[in-house]
Amino acid sequence: MVILGLSDGDAPGAALVVDDRVVAVEASQGEVPARSRLPFAAADRVLRIAGLTRADVAVVALAGRYTPPLAVRRRPRLRRWATDPFSATRALSTRAERWLRGSGLGAADADRAKDWLTGEVVALGFQPRKVVLVDIHRALASSVYRTSDADRATIVVVHPDGDGVFASVHHAGGGQIDRVLADRATTGVHVFLDRALFTLGVADLGGLVGLAGAAEPDAELRRELGEVVEYRGHFTGRPGPERRRETPWSTLRKNPAVGAATVLAHLREVSIDLVRHHQVDGVVQLAGSWFSDPGSLRLGGTTPFTFAPWRGDAALALGAAADTAGIAARAIGPDLGAPVAPEGDGPESVTPEDAAAAIAAGVPWIRCRDRSAEGALALRNRGVWIRADRPRLVARARELLEGPESTPQVVLRSSRPEGLPADLRDSWWSGVTHGGRTLVGAAGHPVVEARLAALARHGVEEVALLPLARRPQSGGTTLPSVQGLAAKLEGALEWSNRYEPRSR
Repeated sequence: MVILGLSDGDAPGAALVVDDRVVAVEASQGEVPARSRLPFAAADRVLRIAGLTRADVAVVALAGRYTPPLAVRRRPRLRRWATDPFSATRALSTRAERWLRGSGLGAADADRAKDWLTGEVVALGFQPRKVVLVDIHRALASSVYRTSDADRATIVVVHPDGDGVFASVHHAGGGQIDRVLADRATTGVHVFLDRALFTLGVADLGGLVGLAGAAEPDAELRRELGEVVEYRGHFTGRPGPERRRETPWSTLRKNPAVGAATVLAHLREVSIDLVRHHQVDGVVQLAGSWFSDPGSLRLGGTTPFTFAPWRGDAALALGAAADTAGIAARAIGPDLGAPVAPEGDGPESVTPEDAAAAIAAGVPWIRCRDRSAEGALALRNRGVWIRADRPRLVARARELLEGPESTPQVVLRSSRPEGLPADLRDSWWSGVTHGGRTLVGAAGHPVVEARLAALARHGVEEVALLPLARRPQSGGTTLPSVQGLAAKLEGALEWSNRYEPRSR
């Protein structure tokens, strides 16, 4: 069965499940035209990847059962009225979503939205047997659970305005997901993070981490933030509208770095309280916008936390399709990864964050772009990137690449290794051999620096690089062989038509 997942939120996109396997995930490139309202261009791209047409789609699943309401789905420009998190419109829209969630009118609006969506897809050449709307928090829980290899998990989702629910907790096992908490919270809690980011002038959690730098949290500011949002069995905070000149927002502006560090510390503590309040069954999996940047929170403790390559709004389409299909964990096609870079010499579409998320999840990242770098650093363009702390995965890649065990792997690090001889400290970035491994740094190479920074945010300090080919018969001498290698490794691919295979 072919199931197409769609999302029409802040990051619209599409995902495709074919015969119980996820085969493609695509984000919408640029703003969705007002006349189309839904990301059908992304839908066409995932269908092309699978070699299918619109007529082949059996089920269309849209993430968002109650929100956004039908009026906003039909008129996407209404979203712009609520872009300012301090605006009365934003507060009103949040209250409306919570009210829809708790009333029968929400279900009626969802039914009307499903009828509207059916008419939209049929008019564009789709012939689905069924059209469904999937709850946003359930879609996010499915996106993390059904793309992992954990059989039992406790899934924590924190996603403001998600069908009127702020946070949810699910227990998953044997392919089933059961919700044990749905916390609607107050309006102020829903917009807390957006107001903090807006006040500090950063776009997302990654920017918040960068702004904080090495600053230390402020105790008094932590107390002020606790009045806005805290967790004591349920989320509480100020129920009414707030102004930019009020505390804690005025305090954040006085010292942005300290403010950013304090916001991160507060988010971390609240998130840990949420997890501790519930009995953990299996691993803990995190999803939703609060966990869109794993490196920002770094939740500690002995409980293992798992982050999926797809999180936040970008995971909604995937979650809608995966949940509707009811697929088993780890049902991911071997060619699935971040979008393949377009042919030609244009800008690279695969972001460092996309690659870092895949690598952090244990997915080998295979690059075969141009060879502009010299020496060992050329491996960043034509090599397999793997977490260096996964020896079995590294050994498997070596076997498939026919690389001898004695060959030292290249390791990219986010900091200078300890114990480096004094005579090598000034030149270590260009590549030296030490302790049986080749250590390559990033100084002077912006692309590598960006990728290392993204990996560090995902908690990956070292990544091993293995060359695609060491002799003519090895994998990587032709583009089809690289695709075959990706299938064997279940890795993500990145290539362009500038790839020119050569023998070694």
